[in-house]
Amino acid sequence: MNKNALIAVLFLWIGAYCYGRDAQQYPINMSGANDHDVAVISEGMHAYNATPDVLEKAQIVLDISNAIEGYTVKRRLLQVNIKSLHRMTTGMNKSRLSRRNELLARTYLESADILMNTGSGDLGRDYLFDAKRIADSHSSDRLKLDVNSAISVLYHRQGQLEESLKYFEITHKLSLKVGDSSEAGTLLNNMGVLESELGNNVKSVKTLNKALELGKQLEDEFLQGMCRNNLGGSLGHLKRYDEAIDQLKQALVLFQKVDDIEWQAYTMAKLAKVMLLAKTNDDQKILDLGLHALHIGDSLELKDIQRRALSVLHKTYVEFGDYKNAYESFRKYEEVRTQLRGEKRKIQSVRREAKYEIEKQLAEERSKSEHKIALVKANKSRQEIISIAAFAGCFFLLLFMLLIVHRLRVVKRQKRLIEQQNEERKLLLKEIHHRIKNNFQVISSLLRLQANEENNERIAQAFDDAVLRIQSMASVHELIYKQEMFEALDFRSYLDRLLSSIQSYATEQKVLISAETSVEKLNIKTLVPLGITINELVTNSLKYAFHETVENPPEIKLEIIEDGEDVYKMLYRDNGSGYTETRHKKGFGIELIETVIEQLDGTIKRENTPDWKNTLEIQFKEIT
Repeated sequence: MNKNALIAVLFLWIGAYCYGRDAQQYPINMSGANDHDVAVISEGMHAYNATPDVLEKAQIVLDISNAIEGYTVKRRLLQVNIKSLHRMTTGMNKSRLSRRNELLARTYLESADILMNTGSGDLGRDYLFDAKRIADSHSSDRLKLDVNSAISVLYHRQGQLEESLKYFEITHKLSLKVGDSSEAGTLLNNMGVLESELGNNVKSVKTLNKALELGKQLEDEFLQGMCRNNLGGSLGHLKRYDEAIDQLKQALVLFQKVDDIEWQAYTMAKLAKVMLLAKTNDDQKILDLGLHALHIGDSLELKDIQRRALSVLHKTYVEFGDYKNAYESFRKYEEVRTQLRGEKRKIQSVRREAKYEIEKQLAEERSKSEHKIALVKANKSRQEIISIAAFAGCFFLLLFMLLIVHRLRVVKRQKRLIEQQNEERKLLLKEIHHRIKNNFQVISSLLRLQANEENNERIAQAFDDAVLRIQSMASVHELIYKQEMFEALDFRSYLDRLLSSIQSYATEQKVLISAETSVEKLNIKTLVPLGITINELVTNSLKYAFHETVENPPEIKLEIIEDGEDVYKMLYRDNGSGYTETRHKKGFGIELIETVIEQLDGTIKRENTPDWKNTLEIQFKEIT
């Protein structure tokens, strides 16, 4: 009996050793890392495993995190630092404690940047002010500078310009204290820009002149160019046009000297704008500057430069009386603005995906941590029983029974814990969808208020259309919240709710809207774009199809059936005016329908009959 017990203990020790060795070699889960990040982490792990010092390991992890690209993997690394540094609470001298606190603050700082860039703002702000609490009591002015600089950027991003300016002033004083003149000049330049944004252009000019003098002392031509560029803007706001033009011309020369083509283009566009405001009667020069800036923007594919240059060109052509080119410039300007909005939406989408991954990672980490705790408890109990059995064989049967009873209790406790976690996740998801629905309602209310304030009927109508589109998406989250289902949703209930909401749309005559479907369940990924499509089709009919007198009562009929595995067919009919250019012109609604149907891997076919003058057959697939 003793021999078997000793063998069992030996195998447990070997397993624990191997597990500990692997955990030391790979301190994070590498899933989701791209090839670049895997290579960087693998290389850094050699130094990580070679040092026994926890502080050195923490510094290596920070260096690795700065070199990798993926937000999710980077955050896992930083969490390793936070946990390991938090465990270091006793047994340190003053020097090591100071080093530990600095590393912890910088880890908080890096984590805050990731969380705020991926939309997890609340937790990011908490980490940022955790870093500030450490920095305030730390001796390192460089650490204070970095933390306060991050806070000033946070407030600027949130639109709290006065708070942002206050922290920029603190950061500027710290940069002088650490002797970083280059950083001080850049911060003064940023403060001048913020003062201009706050409308205090007189103070902005003074601050920017200080930054310019510092740039001259440092012989930093790029900093001088930035200061003169911003001085031109602030002087222009004060209508001191001659001084503004002189500063912008000097800025242009400086950017040419440092061969910065991008900032040359920005300065050209700003110079042309100020000359136009000053009415210098040098229209050809203004036109040349605008065209040159546009050429650079086109060659560098920088849409912000294109937008600024096209705005100036449009106004210049109007001054010329060249309305053809003025119209063409304005058309391109609107096109670039639309593309910029599209790029912003793409960035927001990427950030939302990263936020989802991080939130998923947080949930997985909590689950794994709780599971490990349960396993450690179970293993500890098992080892105690084996030890007792080795030294007291005569009580083996009794101890075996105790082991079985204890194991059953552990399993029961684990089961209860898992059930509790499932309930908590269910409540969390329910609350998330409830909040999303409420947020959509708030947006709808704001749009309705804005529509009521608009005197332009076309703009008010656009707001009403936006409200209906938002309500079609809000209905999905309301359905999830009420049914407490997160995958397969009751399509019949959603369809009834959506059509009831749309039917409240104001029309001159009563329109019968009927719907038939054999489809019982659809997931949220399919339901949102399908709801948008139905909303657009019905509102289009209500707006355009029934203005003319017709023999039969106005009617809209919708039929959705299964047409194969995960394939569905939707027949949409109305007996209104039929196909017309006005009704089916390539407007936003039609483009929206085509876009969302493409997301569903679908096709649209138009067929008309004597009874139904407008018939659409849409085939789509369920997104899995």
